[in-house]
Amino acid sequence: MRRLVRWTAAAAAVLILWITALVLKSGAIEDDIAARAEAALRRAGQPWARAAISARDLSLSGDAPSDDARAIARDIAGSIWGVRKVTDNTALVAPVSPYIFNAGLGADGLEFYGHVPGDSERAAILAAARQQFTDRKMRQQTRLGGGAPAGFQRTAIYALSQLARLRSGAIEMRDRRVSIAGEARTPGDYLAVLAALKALPRGYEAGSVDVRPPHTGTFFWTAERTADGIRLGGSVPDVASRRKMLQLARAMFPDAAVRDEMIYAGGAPDGLIASAGYALEALLQFSRASVRIEAGALTINGTARDAAAYGALRRSLAAPPAGIVSVRADIAPVVVRPFRWQIARKPDEIILSGYIPAEPDRNRVIRFASQQFPDIRLVDTMVVADGAPASWLSAAKRAIGEASRLEFGTAVLSDRALTITGRAASATAARKIRTGLANLTGGYVGSAVLTVEPAPVHEQSRKPEIASVAAPVAETARPAVPDCRAQATALLASDMIMFDSDSAEIRTDSAQVIARLAKILTPCGDARIGVAGHTDASGDRDRNLVLSQQRADAVAAALAAAGVPRDRLIAAGFGDTRPIADNKTAEGRTRNRRIEILVTRNDTPLFTGTVPKIPDLAKPARHSRKVRRRRPARAIQNFTAETR
Repeated sequence: MRRLVRWTAAAAAVLILWITALVLKSGAIEDDIAARAEAALRRAGQPWARAAISARDLSLSGDAPSDDARAIARDIAGSIWGVRKVTDNTALVAPVSPYIFNAGLGADGLEFYGHVPGDSERAAILAAARQQFTDRKMRQQTRLGGGAPAGFQRTAIYALSQLARLRSGAIEMRDRRVSIAGEARTPGDYLAVLAALKALPRGYEAGSVDVRPPHTGTFFWTAERTADGIRLGGSVPDVASRRKMLQLARAMFPDAAVRDEMIYAGGAPDGLIASAGYALEALLQFSRASVRIEAGALTINGTARDAAAYGALRRSLAAPPAGIVSVRADIAPVVVRPFRWQIARKPDEIILSGYIPAEPDRNRVIRFASQQFPDIRLVDTMVVADGAPASWLSAAKRAIGEASRLEFGTAVLSDRALTITGRAASATAARKIRTGLANLTGGYVGSAVLTVEPAPVHEQSRKPEIASVAAPVAETARPAVPDCRAQATALLASDMIMFDSDSAEIRTDSAQVIARLAKILTPCGDARIGVAGHTDASGDRDRNLVLSQQRADAVAAALAAAGVPRDRLIAAGFGDTRPIADNKTAEGRTRNRRIEILVTRNDTPLFTGTVPKIPDLAKPARHSRKVRRRRPARAIQNFTAETR
């Protein structure tokens, strides 16, 4: 009996041990089956599914992105060795419309929100982000949502790669539209993002694109004009602004090569395009120059194209557009030879013209002239140029002072030569002018051609004072030869006879000049009047001789039509044989293109030297007293009157 008890107790212990081992082994088997099932689901792209095992029965749970995904998960679970039955407890993810996915990059790191189709897409997007943003914290707030467009995962990763080019910003995928905003890391990144948004994965298109270039410090823009063309540099805020800058430059300088060296940068001021257009327009007045726009200030450095351009530039810089708050200009005027300035005294006005060394000199000259002529209107047509001789301002003041002794006439300062021409207010005034010119200092020399008003009839019994350096004062009311010359010179010192280009046709706007000249010459007794035509050395010499003769004939005919006796007029053409200035410079050529009026007594030769023979060209000489407007005018300057 005792043995039976012992055997029963031992058997019971063995049974307990066996049951315990069986239970423990069953749990390990279940865990193994569940682990193998979830691994298979992940390999099949269904990580959303969760597997639970009870005995040999497997239960699936989780949010499936689609019915197809649920079916795949069931098939995989049923294929696992050891599984007897599969129970599907999964649910479908609710569809979302519109389907939106966002990622924002800031100082705190990278944040995701919106929807993703499933856990596998979420995991893939996060993995790609960690490769692009290795030093940024990431915050995941996405939710699962059904209805994602095809290619969602690939496009989201592509958009994230563009977000990595920004210092800060955000991307948004709204259905099949991809938008991006923010500040690029570099100018190259700015361009790369813009290009990438034009090459999105198939089926997707760009939405809003608000990408800004990086701030690289103070924003500035430059332009430079050189012998090789126009160079644009500095910064532009975007592609559209760059395109407008280039269009402006090419339109203003159609014959110049435009080189684009601009980079993209943030911080552009308002009105940049208008300011740049204003700066480029200023460059038109330069032969070589550079401009810079920075912090609302326009800086210009260069050499003006010519004296007229310098004056136009100064006027333009006085009225900048709204985007320019200050202008700093270091403009070198063009060097001119000869440096010619004059004051012309007329009955109702004083005309200041020619070249001055600098803008401050303009104010000094005008102020001094106003003191000398307090009751006469001043007309200022002076332009700034380089090349003035030393002590120029003192010489100009001397010229103004001597001109105040004239009833009418001119004081011309050409380099260091001061010439006074006109009618003196009195014989005493004439003597003072001559004395002043004889005592010029600083290397200046003077000369004068002066007349005085004839004495009244009741005083003619007295011997008149000699006031002219060229001839005695006439004793009759009829003007003497020097007086005719002086009046003509005074008139024509500030006015010009204009011809149509390469033609002997007198311009309409010169009709008044002809009429006033005729009024002076008509009462000049029996004096002979020569009209001499001259050209510069440009072009064919024979053609220049013919043209000079044609123009002289035209002026003579116009004077005759205005009342000057025709038998007193003699016209001659000299072409380029008698230059008075250097034909190698534009200023010299302008001075050489002229008409001269010579007034002589009957017993004095009219023209000195040999008068060239006019060649007989195939094209006949033409001139007409009828004044017509055909082609752009070419000024015949330095129209002078001389007496020999």
